[in-house]
Amino acid sequence: SGRGDRGEDFGSVQELCSTVRQGLVLDTRFVPAFELSKEPLNAYLLDFFRGRRSPLSEYRALLKVNKIPENDCWSLLKRFSLALKALHKSLHRRAKYNPYKTGTHGEGRSATTVFSDPKVQRMFKRLSAEYGDKFVQIGQEQDY
Repeated sequence: SGRGDRGEDFGSVQELCSTVRQGLVLDTRFVPAFELSKEPLNAYLLDFFRGRRSPLSEYRALLKVNKIPENDCWSLLKRFSLALKALHKSLHRRAKYNPYKTGTHGEGRSATTVFSDPKVQRMFKRLSAEYGDKFVQIGQEQDY
């Protein structure tokens, strides 16, 4: 919290933002975190991507096993596909203007421009392509 008067454990992002030292502005909307609920998280994206059956079979499994309504399932998968594409394009653009390099930053700490790393670039490109291909196959299989 920047105050030095308490530990690092906070019950929520709201609590963290409300306890920062005076003069430091921290908006909950800009903290990259999410609140865990008591309910189990649904791993439908991972289930779809890692499944060994045909994409259409995996899609049908999401409807049955993950209990995602059919009206929502396709849209959720499509949005994730678009998010992966956007991440890949953003990282590519960032690498273009901020090339990968390792160096010293601040108090002698080593800093790496991780998102410009060619390995990270290739991984996001591959992930975006593989997921996108699998998503597109759902529609192709349904057309038959």
